[in-house]
Amino acid sequence: MKRAEVGEDFDWVVWRLEVQDPQRLAGEDADLDERTQETMTQLAASLGCVYEHCVDYDSYDSGTPCYAWWVRLPAAEHARCGTDGLPLVLGPIREYLDGQLPQGLTWEVTPDRELTVDHAASAALREAYADVIMPFEQALMPLRADGAAGLDPRAEVWKWEEQLLVGTFDLWLCNDPDRPHAWLVVSVGLWTEPQLFEEEPAAQLGHFDFTRTSHCCSCRARRGLQPSRPG
Repeated sequence: MKRAEVGEDFDWVVWRLEVQDPQRLAGEDADLDERTQETMTQLAASLGCVYEHCVDYDSYDSGTPCYAWWVRLPAAEHARCGTDGLPLVLGPIREYLDGQLPQGLTWEVTPDRELTVDHAASAALREAYADVIMPFEQALMPLRADGAAGLDPRAEVWKWEEQLLVGTFDLWLCNDPDRPHAWLVVSVGLWTEPQLFEEEPAAQLGHFDFTRTSHCCSCRARRGLQPSRPG
């Protein structure tokens, strides 16, 4: 387990709890996402945190299966650490997950800087574009189906340079009727200059578009693009 550096300017920090299973002790179809979702949601909430999602079908380039859970911690809990350098609030969560898995697996527990920044960007963009996003959501929310209401709309930064910030605001609508295990997602293209985290960011609305994303609750993988893996 290790603690990676994350800036102190975030209200929330996303942590990844990942376990490697080289001998496939959890079985070929562990189904950990569905099996742990309800308890993880309730447990995280009871600790003042937010359970994000689980990915239970990924693997390293070597073929080693790995399962990961993401939990969002408020800054105060992120800073309240034990002797191992990990937030104390993750203790009960690790204890629960240990009980769902075979013994002897290798864990890595670390902040996920990418999702931490994504969440901060999402919150900032929602505030900056509230006059556009709120009517957009109000019009489409009643049309959501197939469990899409359980997936929070979010902004994702795709390109971040010194003078340019480009991203999308995505709203999960329903299952894609033409593709199994895929969502139909409505995306709003947005761009802003680097005043994103300032009080009055310079901004301009991009365009509406429709796109599909693979059935990955991490919201990090679009069709054809896989979630980033540790090196």
